[in-house]
Amino acid sequence: MEKGKSYTTISLRSLAGWLKVTLDRPLQNNSLNATVLHELHSMMDDAEQDPSCRIILIEGHEGVFCTGMDLKSIVDESGAGTDAGKEFCELFMHLLKRISASPKIVVAFIDGVVMAGGVGVAAACDFVLATSRAKFNLSELLWGLLPSMVIPYLIRRIGYQRAYTMTLSTLPVSAEQAYGWGLVDEVTERPEEYIHKLSQRVVKMDEGSIKNAKEYFRKMWLISDSMERIAIAATSGLLQQDNVMQALYNYVRHDRFPWEKHDH
Repeated sequence: MEKGKSYTTISLRSLAGWLKVTLDRPLQNNSLNATVLHELHSMMDDAEQDPSCRIILIEGHEGVFCTGMDLKSIVDESGAGTDAGKEFCELFMHLLKRISASPKIVVAFIDGVVMAGGVGVAAACDFVLATSRAKFNLSELLWGLLPSMVIPYLIRRIGYQRAYTMTLSTLPVSAEQAYGWGLVDEVTERPEEYIHKLSQRVVKMDEGSIKNAKEYFRKMWLISDSMERIAIAATSGLLQQDNVMQALYNYVRHDRFPWEKHDH
């Protein structure tokens, strides 16, 4: 890893053969904005250039893995006249693709809440570890949005109908249920033990072989460049609709949820 590089939204810790990446925005519930996504891309750049790093573990902070898109950031930047929604969607979709295609093994460790785009980050990873406290939730429809970029990776893990019901119900899924569905690979309180066991196999593999395997599996699945463009367009288009942005604005500026009636 590159020495001396500083990050403001993530923290890194290099260990023997693997890198621990902590999403570190506790005051914002580890939500994602352009800065977080740029820093995660930069982290991936460095890790992929480091032959000593074979595994990347992404974790959350203080009981929250990731709660998806930072609504305040979207509202603030859209008010400044920028197309923040489209930029976010492109960065986020590209991050999911990078995670799923990286020659490194990428592991998500969920201890607590994971919502919306955070579910997408987890689903794009090669392995998902979770404690019994983990709760998976797609909340987008409550905000007039769609989990459009999450869905291709979520369907890959749990199938069409389960992804569909998670989307329409917006109900949380427990770690036990997620394990039964295949969204979680192991329920554990000690991810380091799983990483150690995994690393004993990974170090015997050539990175090119890992990349070839990921590329082959991508060809066997429905995720394609055209599907990624459709996914980006779906959410970025909704973020250009006045009613959606008004709902986000009311929440960010007035703490009023979209489903709450407002007395005029």
